[in-house]
Amino acid sequence: MRHLLSFLVLYSLIHALPSAASPIPASQTVEVNGVTWAQVDIFSNLKWVDINAACPADAGGVCKPGSTLHGLDMEGWTWASVDSLNIMFNYYLAKYGVPSWELLNGPSGYYKSNGYWTPALLSAGFRPTQTVDMPPPAIFDFRVVSGLLRDSQPNPAYAYSGAANQSPLHNDPRKFGSTMATNGSPLKTESSPYVGAWFFQAPATLAAGLTSSGLPPLAAPIPLVVPVVSALTLAGIGGWRLRRKKQ
Repeated sequence: MRHLLSFLVLYSLIHALPSAASPIPASQTVEVNGVTWAQVDIFSNLKWVDINAACPADAGGVCKPGSTLHGLDMEGWTWASVDSLNIMFNYYLAKYGVPSWELLNGPSGYYKSNGYWTPALLSAGFRPTQTVDMPPPAIFDFRVVSGLLRDSQPNPAYAYSGAANQSPLHNDPRKFGSTMATNGSPLKTESSPYVGAWFFQAPATLAAGLTSSGLPPLAAPIPLVVPVVSALTLAGIGGWRLRRKKQ
């Protein structure tokens, strides 16, 4: 009986110990412009206040040693700000020819029909936090990648969230911005299954070139170039039609 009691006490003590948190595996990350981003959806159903306890906004969003979220080890990760997310979003906008004066700046949004940036972000590997299958005549299903940011809105009860939307109809806008979420930015004390959070890790080799947001500076925009062969083909067709008309 004494041995059984000792065993039960030891068993209880062992199982009362906190389990070790797991690091975020590489399969749950996406690399963009030399920076590693965690999948947004693995942080869904978290409240802003809970994330802030682990990765304080007033400390630059740097996660505390030993901090965990959903059982994941967050040490070495940084909770993104509006400016941090804008740099990543602007990378995609600039890549597809959006001029510098139209890039995101502060808590803003970018809307454009038939844009390439949200499909590019999804193709890079970011998983939607919400997907809605749309019946015809919709060309695309509705997909949104939405996550909490560490910045507070002017009403401090609310935080900003950042989202990239792919709209269901070809003439609807593709949206990038730091004020949007599926159901609006939730209260700091509320959570949503459709809103995760944005976290990144910047490698030490980039430290010298980091901006105040904690991310590398944006590269120069890459303009869209119309292939020369297309222009020559169009010119040839136009000349052929003109000769036919004269005949």
